[in-house]
Amino acid sequence: MEKFKKRAKYIIILFVVMIFVGIVTTPSKEEQKEITKQEIVQLKEKLKQSSKLDVETNLYTIKKLLEHEPDNEKYKKEYKKYSYMDKVAQTCRIGIKKRDIEYLKNPETYDNQQYLKDGWINDKVYVLTSAFTGKNKLDIEYKFKSQYKCIIKDDAVTIENIFINKI
Repeated sequence: MEKFKKRAKYIIILFVVMIFVGIVTTPSKEEQKEITKQEIVQLKEKLKQSSKLDVETNLYTIKKLLEHEPDNEKYKKEYKKYSYMDKVAQTCRIGIKKRDIEYLKNPETYDNQQYLKDGWINDKVYVLTSAFTGKNKLDIEYKFKSQYKCIIKDDAVTIENIFINKI
């Protein structure tokens, strides 16, 4: 019982110290406002410096800015735009994988897709280069490289084959 009382005493002391440290190290409201202002300035600078076609960076940055300025209509519009572009890129990756599989004479052997390079040419055209493997009917494995262009037109996305080559 004596050990239990000692442990309880140490736990209470530790708890009090933790609360005290938390109170002492917590920034004041003024300090927190200053930290928030600095973060907003850094986010705006990051957005200004990034390419308009860097969808991932811009989407993340605008999302963070909207956390600070949720009523900012410009950020809402930009967030919607970059979210749509991100969704298009994901849809293209899925469509491209299906096309690569269909290209093979032995589709069930499709394997090892790697996205080698992707990016936006402009806010309406996304290009993706990938590599994959597949086997022919004689069980000989080949490596392929493909490139596609995804085009947004009237809120519809079309996928155009640029090339598929053996490598």
